[in-house]
Amino acid sequence: MPPCGESNLFEKQHRLIDARELPPQHPVRVFYDYFLSKRGPDGYLDRSSFDPADNLKLLPWVQILEEIEPDVFRHRVVGTAIVALLARDNTGKLFGDGITAGSKQARTEEFRTALATGDPVLSTSALMQEDRSFIKVFRGVFPGRAGETRLIYLPVAATDERLSS
Repeated sequence: MPPCGESNLFEKQHRLIDARELPPQHPVRVFYDYFLSKRGPDGYLDRSSFDPADNLKLLPWVQILEEIEPDVFRHRVVGTAIVALLARDNTGKLFGDGITAGSKQARTEEFRTALATGDPVLSTSALMQEDRSFIKVFRGVFPGRAGETRLIYLPVAATDERLSS
């Protein structure tokens, strides 16, 4: 089993899910509903349409990654709740730093699918924490853009997390 913390984040029990499996008020569900209401005809959420003021309670659970070359992404924004969940701040780092090769491959394939189809990819898995326990999470991969740059909006939160109304 790979070490956690400074080295690799270990993931198990990954599976794709349908939006109906996301509980109301879960951060990934709230982002999903917002995305559907704001995305363009190509399925992408333009950065100019994503208003942080509309999403203050949601922002701690959202990461935004930018594609810097095909299949290479950099963390542009990492929400504070994700930093706490992962025990690391990946802002400015290349995607894949600190996770296993298998997890990186799975996420990259989800990124490709979302960007190719214009549709979100939703999943659940268990992530290893610093104390080597596992926490079950929901995750969403949503296609976006800022001008010509393709983006991935990537909310992640524990399955029992809920946003207040």
